[in-house]
Formats: sequence, C-alpha cells, structure tokens
Amino acid sequence: MEIIERIALRDDGLPVDPILRGGIARRPDLPRQIVLRLAEDDDARARSGIASNPCCPPSLLECLAGDSDGEVRRAVASNPSCPSAVISCFAGDSSVWVRCATARNPSCPPSTLERLAHDDNGEVRSAVARNSSCPPAALEHLIHDDDAWVHDYAASNPSCAPSLLESLAQSTLRRVAATNSSCPPSLLECLAGDSDGEVR
Repeated sequence: MEIIERIALRDDGLPVDPILRGGIARRPDLPRQIVLRLAEDDDARARSGIASNPCCPPSLLECLAGDSDGEVRRAVASNPSCPSAVISCFAGDSSVWVRCATARNPSCPPSTLERLAHDDNGEVRSAVARNSSCPPAALEHLIHDDDAWVHDYAASNPSCAPSLLESLAQSTLRRVAATNSSCPPSLLECLAGDSDGEVR
C-alpha cells in the first residue's frame, strides 16, 4: 500500500501518470487521506476515479457533483452509492452523458426517472427505459415514444406491469412483449399462436 500512497500523493521520484492515479482512485481499500487527496487532484481522471469508487463517502460525492468536468460528474451520477438528492440534481445537467449515467443508475429515484423519461435526448430516454427501477408511469410513457429504440427498451423492461404487457400484445410491439422476462405465461400462450413468425 505504501507505493500506492506515494504514487497517489505524487511523491518525489515516482511517476505522476494521471491514468495510473485514476486507476488507484478506483481501489476500494484506499485510506481516507488518499481518497481526499485524489478528490482534489488537478487531473480529472483521478477525480473521476474517486467519483466512481463505491466506497467514496456521500459527502465527497456531493462535492464532486459540482465539478466543472463532465466526466467527473458522469462518474458521480453513475455511482450506486450516490445520495438520491445528488442524483436528482443531475436530471438537469447540460451534459447528455451525465443525464444518461443518471438514468442508468439503479439508485436513481423514481421521480427523477420520470423526469428523464421526458428528456429531449433519445439516448437519455433509452437509458431510462432500460433501468429496471423505472416506475410504471414512466414505462407507459416511453412505450409510446417516437424513437423505436426507446419504445422497444421500455417494452422489454422486466418492470413492465402485466396489464401493460397485455395491451402491448395487441400492438406492433407484441414481438418485444413476448421476449419480456415478466410476460405472464397465459399471454405467452396467446402470443405463441400469433400469425407473425417473429412473435412466435
């Protein structure tokens, strides 16, 4: 651990490679003083490494959430240990990639996922549609999205309510509904007799 600490702290005589420090920052066994030092590093790769570390303290994630570098904010937004209040702030971030990371986070609050389900960017809406924590109201909205990827992801989300899958079985999305792992056996039986070979 001594050599890791010396590299992280930029000890004289050792390489100060930011990629190496970024990798060290992701280690779950870092002493607190190293975590704090790397969170203030002048290189975004080190700060991003700390921000993505599940062992990063919530108070530090809150500080890093205000970083000027989008990669650091994206790392915070994707961290499953990130506090809900901090995750929710990212729903309005100017970076599409930060909003995508927010939408993918399994700890993202339902209200934030509902907000992101109305995002202008299809990548963000796709990320919401794939999140297994997506609330039913957001899934129902996304199933009617104009973007084919978005409505297909929403229809295949295992959190889809059986009643929603039943309505999908009567639509052009019945092929996707048939592949949903939550599709009720009775509905699968019905879809097995579909005239479309891709559904069967």
